[in-house]
Amino acid sequence: EVKDTRGRYVLPDDPKLQPIFEDLVRQDRTLLAHLAEPDLAWQELDVKKDPLSAYYLESPQWHMLDKPGAPSKRTILEARDHILERNPRLRVVGVHLGSMEKDLDNLARHLDRYSNFAVDTAARMEYLEFDDREKVRAFLIKYQDRVIYGTDLDINPDANVHRAVQQWKDMYASDWRFLATNETLKIDGRTVRGLDLPQGVLQKIYRTNAQHWIKGLEDEQFSDVVPLPGHRD
Repeated sequence: EVKDTRGRYVLPDDPKLQPIFEDLVRQDRTLLAHLAEPDLAWQELDVKKDPLSAYYLESPQWHMLDKPGAPSKRTILEARDHILERNPRLRVVGVHLGSMEKDLDNLARHLDRYSNFAVDTAARMEYLEFDDREKVRAFLIKYQDRVIYGTDLDINPDANVHRAVQQWKDMYASDWRFLATNETLKIDGRTVRGLDLPQGVLQKIYRTNAQHWIKGLEDEQFSDVVPLPGHRD
């Protein structure tokens, strides 16, 4: 949504932003980067084909198809790659699976190429749940040091707090059972089998990766994080 004085969209690798990235390195800070919407933001909307279309119909400002001057998703992510290349000491966590939620092969290539890049799962768990089970399991085990569990949950001032908290708990439980158990789950009307990840991998995804990639998180902030029932360990 940010444009320069000429009305052009500002990309993340704009030279004016480079001093900020350099300062983050000096302060040993981490850049959390949400740089692109799901692919559907650049495609025709059809609620029958993709329920996510409803979100963009309600929030048309984020639907980029046919917006004058709007950069493509590829252009945005290439700009992100330029930041990684120019700032090899800058830790970057690409939220929402690095905005590459539909292409684990491409995400794997990026993790192989950029040692300063990690991703979180916020608001993209369904892409893992509905992808090929063995492929997703192998990916998370191979890149177990580069994935951080996230949810993207929030609460509005007019929300029913009790109901919202219960929804959060339900999501936490569902995500845990998918990652940690071998259970057969029903998620959005689809049958999904849990990944049954090793305990050590779960420990990294849920705890130690966040502590490593986002400096300043103390053990006390994780003291209430306990595994839900259902994992063999």
